[in-house]
Amino acid sequence: MRVVIFDLDGTLINGDSYLPFLYRCVQQFGGATGSLWKVPYFSVLYLAGMVSNTVLKEAFLEAALGGRALKDVQGVAKQFAEYFVGKYANEELVQALRIHQRQGARVILVTASLDIYVPKLAEKLGISEVICTSAEIKEGYVTGRLLGKNCHGVEKVKRLETILTPSEFESSVCYTDHHSDL
Repeated sequence: MRVVIFDLDGTLINGDSYLPFLYRCVQQFGGATGSLWKVPYFSVLYLAGMVSNTVLKEAFLEAALGGRALKDVQGVAKQFAEYFVGKYANEELVQALRIHQRQGARVILVTASLDIYVPKLAEKLGISEVICTSAEIKEGYVTGRLLGKNCHGVEKVKRLETILTPSEFESSVCYTDHHSDL
């Protein structure tokens, strides 16, 4: 069985899904919950190369969803997936995905985006196997922190190596838009 690996943002989806998802949540809930000052502060530090994308991701997550009930956020995730895949799917790559699916390939979606909404997007795309970044949840509430490492760059490879045999990994096909996935 052929293994086909797809990235999400910029690949199967035109553009980013993380910030639009957080924005949709802030709209739905009527405002941010966390420390908004962290977003511009860490954005500048990130652009200057002084903090990682993980730190920046957590600043946005805390500002938008820190303290929100996961069940409420998951309701937004379902609506978001319906809308976002319909409007922002990269049709050319979705066609490639469909071809691989019809051929019986094992399709894996690997993304740095969050487990709060990525499985819903994957479901809309007909992908059942997902590797992504996890948000920390405590007692049913989003903390604003990541659980484990951000599934970005080398971390994507490490996670794939845990589920694929060396021969599957070496003969796999990967669709991506960014050099960090190489």
